[in-house]
Amino acid sequence: MDTRQRVTEALNICVAEVFQKDKEYIAEHPELDFSIDLHANSMQYMPLIARLEDEFDIVVDGYAFQKKCRTIEDAINLVTKLCAE
Repeated sequence: MDTRQRVTEALNICVAEVFQKDKEYIAEHPELDFSIDLHANSMQYMPLIARLEDEFDIVVDGYAFQKKCRTIEDAINLVTKLCAE
């Protein structure tokens, strides 16, 4: 499994748990908007970011994540890029 696939799988699981949604639904809809579709608040980003940092041994700027990652796909792209650095 390549890095992007690992990130996608991990992010789908994290998002499903943090936002209490079905994992398959999240996986089928990478275009879901954190704010509009998932009604994310700043407190919900913290466990998501912490888990991604732990799993991939990366540092994610929480503010930048919230500003740059409008959708799940955006988050996958950002984390994949951070893993490559």
